[in-house]
Amino acid sequence: MAAAPNVAAVPEGSVAERVPPDRRGPRRWVDAAVGAGFLVGAGYATSSLWTGGQDRVVAGLGAQDQVLMEWFLGHAARSLAHLRNPLFSGQLDVPYGVNVMANTSVLGLGLPAAPVTLLFGPAVSFAVLVTLALAGTAAAWYYVLSRHVVSSRAAAAVGGAFCGFAPGMVSESLGHLQMVAQLLIPLIALLIVRMGAPGRIWPRGVALGVLVTWQVFISEETLLFTGAAVGVFLLAYALVRRQAWRDLRRWAQGIGIALAVCVPLLAYPLYRQFLGAGSYRGLPFAPSLIYLDLASYPAFPSNSLAGSAASARLAHTIAEQTSFFGWPLLLVTLGCAVWLWRGGSAVARAAALSGLVFALLSLGERVVVDGWRTPLPGPYRLVDRLPIVDLVVSARLGLVVVPFAGLLLALAVDRAGAGRRRALVLVAVVAAAVPLVPLPLPTTTLAPVPHFVTSGAWRAYVPAGRTLVAVPTASSFALDGIRWSTATGQDLAIPRGYFLGPDRTNPGHSLYGAVPTWTSIVLDEVVASGQVHVRVPGDDRLVMADLRLWRAAVVVLRPGQPGASALRATLDQYLGPARQVDDVWLWDVRALLH
Repeated sequence: MAAAPNVAAVPEGSVAERVPPDRRGPRRWVDAAVGAGFLVGAGYATSSLWTGGQDRVVAGLGAQDQVLMEWFLGHAARSLAHLRNPLFSGQLDVPYGVNVMANTSVLGLGLPAAPVTLLFGPAVSFAVLVTLALAGTAAAWYYVLSRHVVSSRAAAAVGGAFCGFAPGMVSESLGHLQMVAQLLIPLIALLIVRMGAPGRIWPRGVALGVLVTWQVFISEETLLFTGAAVGVFLLAYALVRRQAWRDLRRWAQGIGIALAVCVPLLAYPLYRQFLGAGSYRGLPFAPSLIYLDLASYPAFPSNSLAGSAASARLAHTIAEQTSFFGWPLLLVTLGCAVWLWRGGSAVARAAALSGLVFALLSLGERVVVDGWRTPLPGPYRLVDRLPIVDLVVSARLGLVVVPFAGLLLALAVDRAGAGRRRALVLVAVVAAAVPLVPLPLPTTTLAPVPHFVTSGAWRAYVPAGRTLVAVPTASSFALDGIRWSTATGQDLAIPRGYFLGPDRTNPGHSLYGAVPTWTSIVLDEVVASGQVHVRVPGDDRLVMADLRLWRAAVVVLRPGQPGASALRATLDQYLGPARQVDDVWLWDVRALLH
């Protein structure tokens, strides 16, 4: 990207140009200090994950996603340790298994982190990866900005810090590792933008193909957002500086080389994702139902110095506060955009236009202001029927606004030059950002995994090819079974679970988790009501059919489970009296299913 101490001083040129090396200087110690600062900041934000042991998880609905993410991290480590295909697992949702490639399984992180997972457990891996994701994303943007966009390391640090620690990034840290792990995104964006620069195009194309392949195994959603963001930015840049069209041929060549690299590498994984066992179509919900409230942009995130629980009402969940810029920083960013626009910076103009486009698209199909559904149609209506786009949750497009805002802030600090004026701009940006400083992630503690599981006592009851059925059965709201499987290194196979998979009763549709069965429905109802389900003729046949389907060896109830007494009394009617083994109630059903 073209830039200089005063971006207005560069009236011509390509967006692919570099900042001259002599303007940067060999100040590696500054880079090290900035990187260390990012790591300290990330450690502070995630400090709550580092206490409480294996049972500490983020609060709210993010707990479900963290439990599943830890299971996927364990799966990646198990696959590597046993040299098994990581794209599918038969240890969850027995007898069908789970299409790992068709879920947010972050194999691109889980496989490299396998040594940590095997040595210390998935909970530690999750905490490490979230911390490195925040710090690494900030550092990656700092590298790109300091080497290719601005001449001031202070300006690059400001932009990198915002890109890595924006409220939306911290919010998504509540269980959505795939959304915050954007370490490769700045490099992918840079390679695409610089594809038209003078020099050899083959190395850039090959590097882009490799990074795109890696990113697919981290988050295809983020990769889609990146492609859309860079495409809009380049189009906007071409509109404000017509000379940019001259790079089009080289860009096309570079993209072609990248595709030649990544298509063969991704052919089999994508085949497994879309056509393999456990594949599905669409999402279990309408993406249009999750959008951003316009009033959320000037609001403070709930988990920040200036935030409050009341502001959470402006977002779908606390893990989706992607647009909470806070009014001081929003005003400063808009002021920077106007100042840079009037100064003639084509890069700033393209960034401002691009950020505006995605901010408008994030509002969904109908503009909502502070909970009021206005009669104004949202711009997202123009694209929401396009293939692939129809699967995008528009609220997450608020994350796409973040790097454009970070770029504008960096350019503004850089344009201010040295001395008092730069200090004033820095003070304004920092002062506006202080209210957004995140508090440590809100966390909670789940019930400890039973000693019956962690000690390995379960192995005497569950032979190879059979499962342990947790009560109630594993789902997005009943996490015991998934956590117990994770605690055994996934040696323990379980039926059902929490994942994205096909609706086997309604082909062409998808579900969160397995298709409900009679037994799973009854047990969930007992938990909800606290009342014993009274046995009636015919129930026994339905229970036994489900246990056979699940290849059950034992049915296990944790005494502290909500509704435990009613659950135990209900199952006693069908399976006989439970007996206490170690710290669980257990029904051995191996003889019943012969």
